[in-house]
Amino acid sequence: MKESEMKFEVKSFAKVKKQLKAIEAKLIWKGMEETQYYDFHNRSLKDRGISLRVRDRKKIISITCKRDLKNSVCAKNRDEFEFIVTNKKQVEGFLGCLDLVPKFFYRKQREHWEINKNT
Repeated sequence: MKESEMKFEVKSFAKVKKQLKAIEAKLIWKGMEETQYYDFHNRSLKDRGISLRVRDRKKIISITCKRDLKNSVCAKNRDEFEFIVTNKKQVEGFLGCLDLVPKFFYRKQREHWEINKNT
């Protein structure tokens, strides 16, 4: 699948939420998520424009691989391959068997909104 991503600085989330509700966007998910990125010791994935992450949203655990494509001025474009897994420890063991190691971790409160089926 292709992903196009744009990021914006937001000074007021309340204002954004109000605007989303005004256009009848739907809140799909809200909560804490933990994200761990993996790479080889020599960072060869990053050097090739590839990111590999495991994301934990309590009930949903996903593993995602993204590969950079040609980017425009306003959007970051990537190939994205993602699947849902049921056992985070199994995934961590699997990645370790491939000599992939944790490189970067963050925890973030997030909300996912749907404007239409594609956005």
